[in-house]
Amino acid sequence: MGRDILLESEADLLLPLDLGIARCRIVVAAAEPDVIRKDFGMLRVATKYAHVASTHFGARGIPVEIIALSGSVELAPALGLADLIVDLVETGRTLKDNGLSIVEVITESTGRLVVNRASYQLKAPAITTLINALDSTINGAGLA
Repeated sequence: MGRDILLESEADLLLPLDLGIARCRIVVAAAEPDVIRKDFGMLRVATKYAHVASTHFGARGIPVEIIALSGSVELAPALGLADLIVDLVETGRTLKDNGLSIVEVITESTGRLVVNRASYQLKAPAITTLINALDSTINGAGLA
């Protein structure tokens, strides 16, 4: 499962292994790079990552109104729906194609092996074997 989904859902799962696949970033992007630094009052943020965005801006003391969108979130600033967006980006090409640039990177995201806590307690030896096999394949070394 992608770390971006795990952060947004706040799922109570163990994350024993970063699979190193589907590498991307959750970013703040805007048409005007200084939009966060100016005194605009409350900023409108379009995103499908409402929890991640609220947490990020809240920790920085920046008041935001979250506009929940799915699909082509990068169109929101051009349509006047939002001042900036929080979205998942791999290369940044779609942002650039829509006149946006990355203002800041919130976090990186990769595919993760997830394990239900109860299952881990009940099936620890089998799960540890799986984790070690995957880790050995990915990184060339087991966990123990």
